[in-house]
Amino acid sequence: MYWKKNVNGYFWHENAIAIHVALMQALDEIDPNEAEQEELKIWLLKQKQTQDWGSTTATSEAITALVMKGSSWADEKGMTQINWGGSEVQPEQQESGTGYFRQELDAKEITPEHQRVTVRKEGKGIAWGALYYQYSEVMDNIKENTNALQVSKKLLRVATTPTGSELQDIDPQHPLERGEKVTVRLVVKTDRDMEFVHLKDARPSCLEATDELSKCVWKEKICYYQSNKDASMNFFFNFLPKGTYVFEYTSVVTRSGSYSEGPATIQCLYAPEFTSHTAGNKIFVK
Repeated sequence: MYWKKNVNGYFWHENAIAIHVALMQALDEIDPNEAEQEELKIWLLKQKQTQDWGSTTATSEAITALVMKGSSWADEKGMTQINWGGSEVQPEQQESGTGYFRQELDAKEITPEHQRVTVRKEGKGIAWGALYYQYSEVMDNIKENTNALQVSKKLLRVATTPTGSELQDIDPQHPLERGEKVTVRLVVKTDRDMEFVHLKDARPSCLEATDELSKCVWKEKICYYQSNKDASMNFFFNFLPKGTYVFEYTSVVTRSGSYSEGPATIQCLYAPEFTSHTAGNKIFVK
């Protein structure tokens, strides 16, 4: 439960978290309703999953609301039961208060049954987690992966026309040539506001970015820091609001041959479970 129009403003007292807590207190004073307070507390935690609460004042007020309003989640004895691969997960050690734990399996221990995970939460409050599968793969064979935070990538040839220049799809039947310019287009989608997001585009070794200097950029109504490295172009976002964004940069083809085009990867560093990447590919240059 939340107020859609309650967003951060310019001044310190327009913090959305602090206003949310103030409204919780008002509702509790006027007409106490534990079920409503529980839903309002869940929104506070879901905001904290991908964002900073904004200030020490808002943080202290949010923690006070989580502890003092509704039922006491800290006193709940109910456990979160996780069945993975046909057996119940038994954590060796859990963090006091939050119940956080992490468990790893070696590749040899993973079976087809581990594709299925069931979670059951007992008692009040909420629980969430994430499952990661890490492995090594040839770059060309990487498959696209998406979730709430998505990125897609496309290489476009910069073609000269009588009216100027235009972007054209790269036809496999007509490979690139040395000296040509290529525009890399990255489309990012997110279904919620996120903070501290990193977008990394791995370039093939035959391309050199025309913009070598790192800099702050204002585009798509957001501000971000763009940093060019030897093998990648990096974009750092302090704040990435819900929506769809298009980012582009230009490179020059410098050498002939066949090259692996690395994937573009995006991740919310505040909540690493929100990550995705594009597929691997190959490009050919005469």
